[in-house]
Amino acid sequence: SGSLQVNPDLALDLMQLLELLDGSTSRFVKLENGQFLALTDQLRRQLNDLAAFGERMKTKLRFPPVRAAALEELGDVVSLKADKHWTSQLTRMREAGELEPKVPSTLQAELRDYQVEGFEWLARLAHWGVGGCLADDMGLGKTVEALAILLERAGDGPALVVAPTSVTFNWIAEGQRFAPTLNMHQFGTGDRDAIFEDL
Repeated sequence: SGSLQVNPDLALDLMQLLELLDGSTSRFVKLENGQFLALTDQLRRQLNDLAAFGERMKTKLRFPPVRAAALEELGDVVSLKADKHWTSQLTRMREAGELEPKVPSTLQAELRDYQVEGFEWLARLAHWGVGGCLADDMGLGKTVEALAILLERAGDGPALVVAPTSVTFNWIAEGQRFAPTLNMHQFGTGDRDAIFEDL
């Protein structure tokens, strides 16, 4: 939430300002009293970004963590007050950018350069705390990249792989071959309660 202080007598609430921008195609915004507010091109673009990245609630905008980078750039022209959760998100984002993950030594495979790059990207996203979609052509090694990140994060506790039943056996076989130190359990058909007890 926020406001734009135009002058000592006029402040516009952020949501009110975004509604006014919806009705304008230029940087000039018509106010209720018939006057016009002239925004800089930069502020207009940044307000458009806010509107595009945020989910409008009644009195405020909500942003997913992955949009932290875009909002941080607003700091040059906007006075931003954030809670500890948002500040923590920005810290993890910066740390993730500087992170130099190493392929786990327990991985029983030699990754190709593009696979190492995919693993590093996944490790940075995991450190940041956001998700991603690793997509590539069939047979190029997405499973082994995913196994590498599972190994890298194994110390943080259990992980869940959600996959179609048709590839479950392949996952287990690849896991035993490339990541034998992972303790994999198939949660599918059979006695599911027994699986939980074994865990």
